[in-house]
Amino acid sequence: MFGLDETQWSVPHDMLTWCWLTIIIGFVAARLALRPYRPTTWVMELVMAVMVLEFLCPPILGPFYLNYTPDLLRAMEQMPIVHAEPTAQHVYHIYLQFGITRLTSPLFIPMAALFAGVATAFLYCLDRRARIFLVAPLVWSLTLMARDLYTILFLHYKGVKLCTQIMSIALKEPSLWMPIPLFITVVVYKLLCRTSFTENRIYVICGSICGLCTYAIWPVASWEIWLIAAAGLTMLYGSWMGKWLYRLLEKPTFAGLMRLLLMICVLVPAPLGLVDLCLRWSTPW
Repeated sequence: MFGLDETQWSVPHDMLTWCWLTIIIGFVAARLALRPYRPTTWVMELVMAVMVLEFLCPPILGPFYLNYTPDLLRAMEQMPIVHAEPTAQHVYHIYLQFGITRLTSPLFIPMAALFAGVATAFLYCLDRRARIFLVAPLVWSLTLMARDLYTILFLHYKGVKLCTQIMSIALKEPSLWMPIPLFITVVVYKLLCRTSFTENRIYVICGSICGLCTYAIWPVASWEIWLIAAAGLTMLYGSWMGKWLYRLLEKPTFAGLMRLLLMICVLVPAPLGLVDLCLRWSTPW
C-alpha cells in the first residue's frame, strides 16, 4: 500500500524527516564530545559533514527535494506500483495542479538559499579547512547527481532504457540532475572570506549568487530573477540557524535542546501541516 494522500509538507512526513536529521546531529554531537579523548580525523569530519548535508536537505526543502520538473513527476506517476494507488495519484495531482516543483514554483529559489545558508554556516563551524568545507559539498553534489541520473534510467524517462541513452536526455534537461549549487556557494564564500567584507554581507552576496545559479538551472519565469534578492536574505537567516545548531551540538544544554525539539516537532510541522491540508482539500480526486 502506498499510504495516505499526503504531501511532503504533511505533519507525519515533515516530522519524520526532521527525526532523521535529529538522529544524525545527535551522532555528530556525541562524536564532538569525544574530541578531548579521541580527536577526530579529517576523514571522520568529512563523513559527518556529508551525513549532515544529506539529512539536512529533505526537511528544509520538503517536496522540492525530489520534485524537479512536472515531466519527471508525470513519469513517476506512471510507475506501475504508483499508478495503481488512488492516494498516490492524488498526491501527484496536488503537486501538478499547484506547480510544486523546482521548475514551476517561486518558493524554491529562496528555500534553496535557506538550505545553503544553514549548510555553509554549519560546515564552516565544523571545519573551515578546504578538505572538509569544500570537499563535503562536492561529494554530496556528486552523490545526488549519480542518484538522479540513475532515476532517469529507472523510470525509463522519455524512452531511456540503456545507460548510453542517459546523457542525451541529461544534456537537454539539466534540471533533472543538476544539484543545488551548494558547492559554488561555499567556493564563493571561501574566496570572500579573504576580503574585508563583513560576515553578514558575505552571506548576502553568496545567497544572491546561489539564487542566480538556481534560477539558471530551474528557470520559472523572467520576473523571478528578482527572487535573487530574497535568496540573499534567506541565506543570511539560514546562516544564523546553522551557527546556532553547531553551538548546540558543540556545547549542548537542556534549554537549547528543548528549543530545538519545540521547533522541529511543533513550530515547523504545524503550519506546514495546515498548508498540506489546504492543498488536499482543494484538489479533487
